[in-house]
Amino acid sequence: MFDIVSRPNIQELKKSKLFADVDEETIERIVESFVIRRLKRGEMLLAPDQPNHYLYLILTGKLSVFLDLLAEAVCCFGTGEPIGELSIIDKNTTSAYVVADEDSRLLVLEEAQVWSLVQQSNAFARNLLQSLSERLRKANQLISRKSMLEESFYHYGMVDVLTGMHSRVWFDAMIERALRRCILADKPFSLLMADIDDFGRFNEQFGRICGDLALNKVARTLMEHLRVTELAVRYDSDRMVVILPETDLQQCRMVAERLRLKAMYTHIPAPGGRKLAPLTLSVGIAQATPEQSVAELMDTLQVALKRAKDMGRNYVSD
Repeated sequence: MFDIVSRPNIQELKKSKLFADVDEETIERIVESFVIRRLKRGEMLLAPDQPNHYLYLILTGKLSVFLDLLAEAVCCFGTGEPIGELSIIDKNTTSAYVVADEDSRLLVLEEAQVWSLVQQSNAFARNLLQSLSERLRKANQLISRKSMLEESFYHYGMVDVLTGMHSRVWFDAMIERALRRCILADKPFSLLMADIDDFGRFNEQFGRICGDLALNKVARTLMEHLRVTELAVRYDSDRMVVILPETDLQQCRMVAERLRLKAMYTHIPAPGGRKLAPLTLSVGIAQATPEQSVAELMDTLQVALKRAKDMGRNYVSD
């Protein structure tokens, strides 16, 4: 929501890192062209892989940065700090989610305004460079921390080794937080549960090695056809769950049908270079209601999966 009536106070701007030591005359020349954006708590400012042509300066409030909406924030930004300068400078898409922790006011600088200020003010250029160097330093720290976390995830069973999906341990630890985050932000939240049809009979016919290869192939096929925000979990044995934040039941059905069809046309590898016939999936889908607990949502999901099985398998059902 843009507020073209409210204007930033020059003294308010000079307290920020970005405008520190920038002379008032330079600010006054362009302050009338500035626009204020207001964000409500839980509203998203930026998302990964999106073009961004604005630099945002936080006037009041606090915003958090997430690499994954279901994980903890990697860092927070408060009053006086800029956001979005990297994509302005390198002309690339955004790399993270930025969400308002509380109601916030942001000064919006268009790309052309940023470069005009760089040309007019050495102080602004220096401040922008300093902000960028701090951001890159934080990014290096995050990369290092992410590498250590990935190692610990495998060590403590957070990733399923056979499929490469998130594990049941991870799911149980994260699902409550993921559900509550969407409900608090008044966003839909859905789950799908996929079960490989007749997998027990497949194992009996072809053996455990082929069974493991089949499970790996199906899991990999599903993950290859999910968006970055759609997270796959090996729930148990041959049963997989996909977490779909900000997705309603109709959209969830479209995802489920896409995955079902992809699996149905994916041949299964076998030792000796052979290929076995594709396996099919039965899929249950469910959208959370605000008053539902995780346990109640999972019960609804498993009833939907049973209904898909009862319909003859290779179906999607809610």
